[in-house]
Amino acid sequence: MKRYRLDFEQSGLHGAPDSLITQIPRLVPGLTLDKVSRVETLLPALTGEVLDETAKLFQIRRTWLEGVGDEIYDTVWCYKAPERFFEELARLNLHAIESGHRVPRRDLQGRRLNNVSLEDFALSPQESRQSKETEELPQVMKFIEHHDLDNVARRAFAAAVAGR
Repeated sequence: MKRYRLDFEQSGLHGAPDSLITQIPRLVPGLTLDKVSRVETLLPALTGEVLDETAKLFQIRRTWLEGVGDEIYDTVWCYKAPERFFEELARLNLHAIESGHRVPRRDLQGRRLNNVSLEDFALSPQESRQSKETEELPQVMKFIEHHDLDNVARRAFAAAVAGR
C-alpha cells in the first residue's frame, strides 16, 4: 500500500499528495476516486490487473509493488556487450522518452556538459593539444572493429527511428 502511493507521489505528477489522489483514476482506469481516497477502500481495489497496469505505467517490477522484493526496476546489463546495448537501445520507445511519458521531463533537463568535444578523445596529441586518454584509442578502435559496432549502431539507430 505504501509503495503503491509512493509511486504516484514520486512520479513527477504535479500537486500535493492529496491532489495526486484525483489523478490516479485517470492514469489507472481500474481505480475510481472513491477507491483511492482511503486506505480501507484502496487495499481491496489493488487487484492483479491494477497492479499490472501500475507496474507497466511506471516501468517497475510488480513484485516490488507487492512488497515481495527490494528491486524496483528490471536491470539490463550491457557491460562489455555492445551488441546487447544496441539491441536494448533499439527496443526503447524514443517518442515516449522525448515526450516525458517514459522518463520524467525533469530528469532530461538541467545542466549540460560544456566544452566537451569528441575530437578531444579521438585525436592524438600530435593532432590536438587538448587530446585526452589517447593511449586507449588503439584498443578502442580494435574493440569497435571486432564487434562491428559501426553496423550494430547503425541498425539500432534505424530501428529506433522507425519505431517513432
